[in-house]
Amino acid sequence: MILSTTARKPGKPEENLASALAALVPSSAFTKRGGKGFFELYQLARKKGYRRIAIVSSGRLDFIVVEPGDWSWEENYFDDVRLVKAPRLRNVDALRFEGINAGVVAGLFDEEDDKDAEVAVECGEKKMSVTSSGKVVFGLECVLKTRKPVV
Repeated sequence: MILSTTARKPGKPEENLASALAALVPSSAFTKRGGKGFFELYQLARKKGYRRIAIVSSGRLDFIVVEPGDWSWEENYFDDVRLVKAPRLRNVDALRFEGINAGVVAGLFDEEDDKDAEVAVECGEKKMSVTSSGKVVFGLECVLKTRKPVV
């Protein structure tokens, strides 16, 4: 359950990816960023019950963790992001996560791994693909990275 948005001055690819994420992740929504700062996004997410905010910027996908009293950057993020196949699904009820980064990606999307779900997210080293009924319906080239701790 994520609130998906873009950097402040996005291009069409960033808007497409942010919108695609909202369509893919159950109970999620897309909002245009406009002039909203991080605190305003946090307030909107809290008001609507979202626990993560996905922010698509040029070649990058970051996540903000929404806590009751504050927000913080998620430790993991995607870099070198490129949408290679726009999704052809809507109203997804549940996701099944597979591959070497399955647990991390499920956490970023704030989703439980439903082993019986029809829609599967394959989380590889340099790409993420989504299949439904055995057909690829969404593709993303990306590299999962971890932030260096601030000392």
